[in-house]
Amino acid sequence: MLAVIYIGVAIHVVAADRASPGSGWISLQGMGAAIVTLPVTLLGETLGVKFNYQRNLDMSLAIGFCALFAGGTKG
Repeated sequence: MLAVIYIGVAIHVVAADRASPGSGWISLQGMGAAIVTLPVTLLGETLGVKFNYQRNLDMSLAIGFCALFAGGTKG
């Protein structure tokens, strides 16, 4: 159930992040997507795998792997 909630929230965050214009001298565009995919990004950096989060396929794979991590925690 947690994985399903995570996927819904992650899709919303990424969609809102990509829709924002990101203007001004400080641009935090992409910050939401980076936070949502942090576990996969950290693991990928450790293993030497670099995701291109501008591609929808890479983003969906990262969200899917994070959902597996979230769904794997049984408390």
